Amino acid sequence: MEILGIGPLELLFFLLIALVLFGPNDMVKAGRTIGRFLRRVVTSEEWRAFNEGLRQLRYLPNTLMREAGLEGEELENLRQTVKAIESPLAASKELLLDSRRQLDGLSQAKAPSRLTGAPPPVANSAAGYGTWAGQAPKATPPSPDTQPEPETPADDEAA
Repeated sequence: MEILGIGPLELLFFLLIALVLFGPNDMVKAGRTIGRFLRRVVTSEEWRAFNEGLRQLRYLPNTLMREAGLEGEELENLRQTVKAIESPLAASKELLLDSRRQLDGLSQAKAPSRLTGAPPPVANSAAGYGTWAGQAPKATPPSPDTQPEPETPADDEAA
């Protein structure tokens, strides 16, 4: 059971602190003083106005609906209309999202280098083959479909 958001253990702790601070005799006197103050506050005109404002705020949605004429059947008809509109919109939204996902997948599959900023791949490129510290290779490796050229003794002919 809670009173004003204060549970029994919190109340016991508060009373224990009050007993330590005021002592047993002054605690009774402080209790009377606090009680008189609370009675004055609760019976004051300001407190009544405050409670009236809270009550009006609590029932404000009902008052606005009543003033707008949206009661009972009309309100239920409005809710059904909104639900009827939401269903096709949700289906259309899902269809659009699926189409977008498919288009994104196609565009990423066709041109991933454009998205990452890397240069486009070059056919028959030897970049990365036999390189050391990022340097390009001095000679391209022979392709399997071409046959190596026979070596000619260049030194023998010149002599």
